[in-house]
Amino acid sequence: MWMDQCFKREGIDKMLANGEIAAFISTHEHMDHYFGFPVVAKYGPNVTVYRPSTFYPAGKDYMVRSGHVGKVIDVTKGLHKIQEGVALYQFECPIIFKVYGEMSLYCNVKDVGLVSITGCCHQGIILFADTAYKEIAYENDKFYGLYGGLHISPFDDWDPKYDDLVIGLKKWDLQKVGCNHCTGLITAQKFVDAGYPVVQGTARFRSKTTNYLGNGDTLLFPS
Repeated sequence: MWMDQCFKREGIDKMLANGEIAAFISTHEHMDHYFGFPVVAKYGPNVTVYRPSTFYPAGKDYMVRSGHVGKVIDVTKGLHKIQEGVALYQFECPIIFKVYGEMSLYCNVKDVGLVSITGCCHQGIILFADTAYKEIAYENDKFYGLYGGLHISPFDDWDPKYDDLVIGLKKWDLQKVGCNHCTGLITAQKFVDAGYPVVQGTARFRSKTTNYLGNGDTLLFPS
């Protein structure tokens, strides 16, 4: 299985088996975000799972049939604290393929500011950022870093109106941006062209551009 090979290549299998990974977070119920869960359960059957409370019964059953026997936390709308300085936020929004609800992860990094992992950001990048500003307290009042899928033009069908979304992020003065998954190749290049501090990947495993962080790449905050 491809996911099994990736886990072994990056050492994730051993990390799960040794209990070095505290939790598995399924941001939303699109299968490309948890189709590899059987491999997670294979090496870490007791790992804690966080998922939106809007998961369908079939999705929940898939996790059980994967061999998972650990704790499951179904996150409801709004802010959900995981540990000191780390929280999930459940956005209740309709997204494609009849899925409802998506979570993003917000981390308050000491002496740095807010760092966030988006998931796919179906809720929209501006709502994602504005919610953090309005509802979360963080160091230095600074939105420092952003990583994940940004879902502006995932299929590269660029519309000029999307330029406003790219420009709209400037007000946050981000110090580090990591593009991944559904960001879209054109979007990533637009970020680079706009002068955003986009972290370059290695494109070692079939990524189409180094503007993306792909398998085997590492993103560190704040360094």
